[in-house]
Amino acid sequence: MRKAGPLLALLAALVGATPSAAFGDPILVIVASDALDGAKLLDASTLRRLYLGRQTRFGGLRIECHALPPGSPARAAFNREILRLDEDELDEYWIEQALRGGALPPAEFEAPGPLIEHVRKRSQAIGYLLHESDAPVPEGVRFLRLRR
Repeated sequence: MRKAGPLLALLAALVGATPSAAFGDPILVIVASDALDGAKLLDASTLRRLYLGRQTRFGGLRIECHALPPGSPARAAFNREILRLDEDELDEYWIEQALRGGALPPAEFEAPGPLIEHVRKRSQAIGYLLHESDAPVPEGVRFLRLRR
């Protein structure tokens, strides 16, 4: 049975509550402040399909997915909780996609700062961060609620 803790912490974070450290690593999905106006909720399976290139549109836009680098805590949490793959499995998936002429992997950013800056400027961009209870919401972006 999968642990629901990190996803519950994410929901708590998105509605303004402080997530408990006992829930693990809460993942925040970010978009530009003025992006996807009609889309307030995003379900985990849609987010998974977007990040694996199986779906390209959401909220009327062609979505550009962006990731943090391998080895980052946010990426490890995102891969585990949303993609349900470890880094080796994800590498294998993208190799298979390349051999088949399929989807391309999300563009990677070295750190959260450049990722936030890029998402802030592009209405079709989507990214993820780990929630830090004492950190302010980055200016120019907003969070989408993740629905199970």
